[in-house]
Formats: sequence, C-alpha cells, structure tokens
Amino acid sequence: MLTPDYLSLASVRLKGREKWVGRTAGLTFIFIRVAGGQCVWRKGRQHVGPGDVLVLNAGSGAQLSPATTRSLVFSFFSVNDEHLFPLFGSKEIMLVRGINELFNGVTLYPASKALAARCHQLLRDVAQEVDLDHRGQLLRIAAARA
Repeated sequence: MLTPDYLSLASVRLKGREKWVGRTAGLTFIFIRVAGGQCVWRKGRQHVGPGDVLVLNAGSGAQLSPATTRSLVFSFFSVNDEHLFPLFGSKEIMLVRGINELFNGVTLYPASKALAARCHQLLRDVAQEVDLDHRGQLLRIAAARA
C-alpha cells in the first residue's frame, strides 16, 4: 500500500518539542526550508539547516525536531525503489538495485553542495496539483543523486 506522501510533496511545520518520524518503507527525501533542527537516528545525530537535503532509508528510524523554539519547516516525499524498476532501461536497472544501500540510514547533502542547491531548484518547479507533472518532477529530484 502506498502512503499519501508517495511521489506527492508534503509540507511539515514542527514547533517546540514536536517530532516527525521517518517513513517505514522506501526512501524519504527531505528539504529543509526554514530554521534549523536535528535529525536523530540509531547511528547518530545530525544538525540540519535551511537548504539542506536529507535522504532517509526506511530502516533508519530517523526523527526530525526543531533545534530551538523556532519552527522547523520542511517538505518531503517518499519513493519505493521497486516501483522505479519499470522506468529504467536494462543498463540503468543496476543503479536502482543499490539505491537503498547507497542511502544507508541517513544521508545529508548540505546546502553548500551543488546537489542540494539543484534539488531545491527542482523543488521550486513542482506543480501544486498532484498529477503526472508533479510526480515526474519529484522523480527528477530523486534521480538527481542516482
């Protein structure tokens, strides 16, 4: 069963001591927009700030929370690698097979890196209406790292 955020961009605003828990299937792409926060998972803790991009593996058990009394605002979507298989040619399929291993736990792309800037740029072009154009743009973001 697909979650409501599967290839559908969602926004979250966390206040105070609120926490957001990562998904239990596939990969979750998170785009920090406002303020800073922390991502805590089984193997560590990472500060995140505006412009950062996080990729969470379902098995990471990651949680996000604001670092201060300010709200932490971010957007996210999820994808399941097995649903991506039909989109790839025979030479590309090997890229997908290892994608969950590539994003082992939590992967941070700091705002200072070109890849994070590119993902946020692509994010600005995501259509508001959840349709083929919306999902296609989210796939472009997911493919930016593959």
